[in-house]
Amino acid sequence: MRGYRTGYPQFHSNLIAMPYVALVKNKTVCRTDDIEVLGVYEDITEWDITQFARTHSPLKIATTYDSLPRVVSALQSIGIDPYKELFLLVDEWHVLFNSYSFRHTAIKNYWQKPLNSIGQLT
Repeated sequence: MRGYRTGYPQFHSNLIAMPYVALVKNKTVCRTDDIEVLGVYEDITEWDITQFARTHSPLKIATTYDSLPRVVSALQSIGIDPYKELFLLVDEWHVLFNSYSFRHTAIKNYWQKPLNSIGQLT
């Protein structure tokens, strides 16, 4: 993804978690390269996620913090183990800690079971 070349392995399956829908849209809708990235937030369904996963390799998914559990569940439902097969990049890492008091559930989901690798950008 533009701006993420060093932290976003182009030929590996990746999840990028971001705090805000606007950031997800910026990295998915406003693309100028040929990398297809699915943006997952509010109205994107598990069906949308599974259809994208079935037709794209390597996977590139950008999601809000709140939608990460939905992405994990959708991928598991079609036999993809995100804990072993994907790299998680957490954008705006510091927001996880600064927002903990009012976004407890979204942030707690990151620590349920770690993905294969976690990187962060601030």
